[in-house]
Amino acid sequence: MGYFFRITLILLLCSIVTPLSWAAKYTLPSGASKLPGGYCSVSGSDVNCSGNLIFGNKDSIVLKQPIRLNISGDFTFGNGFEVNAGGQASDMNIVVAGNLNPGNNAIINANLTVSGSVNSVNNDNNATMTGNIVVSGNLNLGNNSTVIGNITASTINIDGNANITGNLTAQNINVGNNVTVTGNIKTNNININGNNTVIDGNINATGSVNNNGTVTGYVNANQVNDNGNGIDDDKQCDLDGPDGPNSGPCTPSIAVDHYQLSFAGTGYTCGQSSVQISACANNSCSSLVNQQTSLTLTHSSGTLSNSNLSFTGSTSVNLSKSTSGQVLLGINNANPSPSSALTCIVNGSQNTCQVEFVEGGLSVSWGTTNTVTNIPNQASQQLMATDIVVSNNADASCAANLSGKTLQVAIGCSQPASCNSNMLQLGGSTINNPQSFINSGLTFNTNGQAVIPANTLRYDDAGKIKLLVKDSADLASGSSNEFVVVPTLKVVADIQAVNVAGINFGLSMLAIGAQGVITPNYQPSQLKALVHKITPDAGRQGQLVFSNTQVTGESFVASVNNGETTYSLVTNSLFNMNLGQSVDLQAYYSEAGSIDLQMIDDNYFGQTVAANNVASIGRFTPAYLGVSSNSPKLINTCTSDANQFSYTGQRVELDDHPMLTIVAKNALGENIQNYIDGVQKLTPDNVEAGDIVFADTSTFSEMPEVDPSVVNSQQSSVGDLDVFIKPVDDTTMAPIGITYPKLAMPSIPFEGRIQIDFSAAYLTDSDGVCYETDYAPDKVADCQIFSIKNIDGANMRYGRLVMENAYGPETEPLSLSMMTQYYNDSAKWAINTDDSCTVFDAADTQLDEVHSQYEPTDIPTRSGSGTFSAGKSTSLSDSITIASPGEGNQLEFPLLLEQPDYLFFDWDGDGTIQPPSAIITFGQYRGNDRIINWREVFN
Repeated sequence: MGYFFRITLILLLCSIVTPLSWAAKYTLPSGASKLPGGYCSVSGSDVNCSGNLIFGNKDSIVLKQPIRLNISGDFTFGNGFEVNAGGQASDMNIVVAGNLNPGNNAIINANLTVSGSVNSVNNDNNATMTGNIVVSGNLNLGNNSTVIGNITASTINIDGNANITGNLTAQNINVGNNVTVTGNIKTNNININGNNTVIDGNINATGSVNNNGTVTGYVNANQVNDNGNGIDDDKQCDLDGPDGPNSGPCTPSIAVDHYQLSFAGTGYTCGQSSVQISACANNSCSSLVNQQTSLTLTHSSGTLSNSNLSFTGSTSVNLSKSTSGQVLLGINNANPSPSSALTCIVNGSQNTCQVEFVEGGLSVSWGTTNTVTNIPNQASQQLMATDIVVSNNADASCAANLSGKTLQVAIGCSQPASCNSNMLQLGGSTINNPQSFINSGLTFNTNGQAVIPANTLRYDDAGKIKLLVKDSADLASGSSNEFVVVPTLKVVADIQAVNVAGINFGLSMLAIGAQGVITPNYQPSQLKALVHKITPDAGRQGQLVFSNTQVTGESFVASVNNGETTYSLVTNSLFNMNLGQSVDLQAYYSEAGSIDLQMIDDNYFGQTVAANNVASIGRFTPAYLGVSSNSPKLINTCTSDANQFSYTGQRVELDDHPMLTIVAKNALGENIQNYIDGVQKLTPDNVEAGDIVFADTSTFSEMPEVDPSVVNSQQSSVGDLDVFIKPVDDTTMAPIGITYPKLAMPSIPFEGRIQIDFSAAYLTDSDGVCYETDYAPDKVADCQIFSIKNIDGANMRYGRLVMENAYGPETEPLSLSMMTQYYNDSAKWAINTDDSCTVFDAADTQLDEVHSQYEPTDIPTRSGSGTFSAGKSTSLSDSITIASPGEGNQLEFPLLLEQPDYLFFDWDGDGTIQPPSAIITFGQYRGNDRIINWREVFN
């Protein structure tokens, strides 16, 4: 019985507990895998869920860190669902790929993006959402919903009693009763159905607005149906804005190009000056803004009749000042703001925004009495050539009794601010202090006018000044307009008659007036240089490079022109102007020849300071001459075999004429191209004894002879200076050859090698510019010779020609057997098998009369010629043949071969070389010299 009761009780409890459901709490991102519905995983700060997420009533999501929840399906939750309650909406972003199906009484603090729609039919009532909502489809908000954030959707439907703080953007919007929207609305069409609904913001609609509620802002729409008169009439419009149709406010923006003040440059302490203020619609101010603008007119001193101005187009105020001095004008708090800066029109021309107040009020006019004409800009140290009229042009209340009073004048220096002593001439007298008033000796007439005659005043300095005037009783004073007194620029070069290209020379620029006196107040504004090449006529345009010893790291390169008038803009600081003249200025010219230079200032207070002179600079010479050469070689005379060679005593030619290329250089090592025509002072075609020397550098014991023994030079005039070495009196540039002498003592083979030395004097021009490897100021010490070295390539052999004796009957001709031999490396004679070049000719044979009893006419004739092959005559038939003297004419005589002479040899050991010889015998058979004994053998 007891067991049964326990079982029954347990079953009863189970039956009571099972139907209850408990709200779930999900902590993200750690609890992502427990989210209901889809499979969820964590990747960084993203929680990614596949499928649908379905939450029950009163479920909640809490955050441990900011996350992004990505749902690939639908997002459904029950009543009382909470997300990030009490947290910041910026900590959570919910991205739903499907639809959102909400319950009632939800609290969501997150930014929400839904690719589908928010489907709520009698659901999502009393929901509270904090964060921005973006829905690709439709959004339906239930009763009593609260949204704090911007909403974007295709269609937005808002039930009654909703409260939205944020902007709404949708194609179509429907708003119910008792709805409050605090924000702006952008849509195509909107229906505001409830008469208790308030839109506290602006509406921009490209379609229609159907209103039964209240709109506090403007409504810019194509069509407005204001059924309950909840929109002010002056806030309704149909205007296109910068972003398209019905964009922007109902009041179009006002475009102000700039504000402009117009006034007289001189005011009088006894009266008022009128200042006109204009709101300009364009750059020229020919059109004024036709809507109201406002600004505050500022002034550095004095009193304005009104400073806080609201006006349409333009307005005027009066400016007064009880003491003399300047008043600077400006504006503040301009509404609307202009796109360009304030401009001031002073006496009809744009100028600085300042009024000069003077006591009494004397006007200064250039040559006129009825109107005030500005004094034009003047040339320094030149008399002002027009009358200057000083008049009392103040108001009638300010008029002073000037009749009979003496006019006093002074100079007011504006830029620079101080005047130098003794720079003003008045009636031929020099005024010590131009800034102090002095009596002019001129008096005012009964009309209150005094005239300074033409050619009375002269200002001897430079700058921007004005003429100050007053009467001797200090009843009235005034000043002229500011005008510029312009000097000229003179260039002086501290240079010698002959100068080195690339070396700095002293250069000065002086600002002087018409009297040639320096104007100390001049400071350059936009210096420009014009450099012309004077000599040579041809060649390239070099560069004049400016620098300053006191200005480090800066230089300026002025291009040299050849007749053009193009000025090069110069860096002002390089001239380091002080008291009207440059300090520590220097320059160098990169080329040879001569140039001239003139300087201008192209923007001296808007004026051009002209060149006073054209400074001739030069002549410039190269700093040194660079020399290079070709590489001629010796050509072997016998090239028929692989082992090419030449005989000593034989003329060996060079394969090319020795040639020097001479390039003029400046001190920086740069090539000079203008060393031509009359600028070139080198005369390489004038060769003196010892200028060009050939030297043997082989192992041979004797110096070879140069053929021809005297050489000359010829130069090219195109490009760099090319100097050819050629035989004297030879206009065809015949080859140069050398001949190693044929000595009596034979020598083993050696390689022929020579060099050609060109003396330093030969490579020095008439200015002392000479060949150097780099620039050195001491030309005498550093002028160098130049050598073409290693002229080799000829394999020299000491050779001789050998003829054997010949004999035979007088009835038959005889042929000579010959060979060429050379003295080899073993100091032995050997047949020169490489010789297939040497030729022979019977015409070169003759009787050795010294060792013969016969006369040349007594011996037979000789015939035949040919070329040795491998050091031998090819056969007896291809040799020299001596004709038979005929039967009974027995002869024996010595025969010489006189050519080639380079194959002679010291046959008799007397220390002189002789031609080869052979004994020719016609007559009784004497046997063979090579056979000692001969006999017949019979078998």
